[in-house]
Amino acid sequence: MVVYEDSAKYDLWVKVLLVLVPVLLLVLGLLIYQGVLPNETEAEVRTASIVLFASLAFILLVYWAVLPRRFQILEDRIKVVRGGPFSFSIRFDGVKTARKTRGLAHFGIGFATSVNRIEIVRRRGMNVRFSPSNQELFLENLNKALNDWRKE
Repeated sequence: MVVYEDSAKYDLWVKVLLVLVPVLLLVLGLLIYQGVLPNETEAEVRTASIVLFASLAFILLVYWAVLPRRFQILEDRIKVVRGGPFSFSIRFDGVKTARKTRGLAHFGIGFATSVNRIEIVRRRGMNVRFSPSNQELFLENLNKALNDWRKE
């Protein structure tokens, strides 16, 4: 059962970086396909275009599979929902504490798409950082769910 759910927050600079690569691949592929870029043989142009468009499709597939959509607090765990069947769960029995944090440097598992993040400090394994839209409300609900779970 979902106790609380929030969408992922994407800062403007993250959105720009995420859009830049596919747009560059698309523009470069179209320029080569139309013959605007290097004057090569038709077979080379076709091959280069196919490689660029396949790279674009692969990048979009990776974005879909890896980038977080939303964060859920369940009765016994936190779930990072990504595209399709892909998700990442953190069970409450492995959570030491949860706190707000800032900054770009981090050694651990990161689903952070904003400079303002929540960090889950784990008892074992790497810490996890992610960026819900409403940090305060998410952290409040997470601490409440953790306390309720620990009482049981």
